[in-house]
Amino acid sequence: MKTEQAITDKMAIGLSVACAIHCLFLPVVILMLPSIAAFVHIALLDHRQKTIETLDNFVASKDQIIECSSITGSNDYLLKIIETDTESLEKFIMQSLLRLGIVRSSTTNLILRQQKYTTAVPL
Repeated sequence: MKTEQAITDKMAIGLSVACAIHCLFLPVVILMLPSIAAFVHIALLDHRQKTIETLDNFVASKDQIIECSSITGSNDYLLKIIETDTESLEKFIMQSLLRLGIVRSSTTNLILRQQKYTTAVPL
């Protein structure tokens, strides 16, 4: 029993370290690469289950989309997209995202400078 607990504890510590590396250092490494980041607000044509599933599957399959949130207001989702340059960003939006046939409108805001980045949660 003690051996099983010790193994479980070691696995938990290893997982915690892996999560810390992924959550804390990977975003810094990504942002250090030559790239451009943008927030893309999208409004869907409708809110049918099939439409939402299409978007969910698209987001899950695209490495360029590093964040996706359902939001309130005049838009339905906010995506954070990383690309190598503005031409690649435009191509991704025009030839991938908008060609899904489920987006009514989109607005793109380029991130010029990131003021603050943290994963700390105030308790």
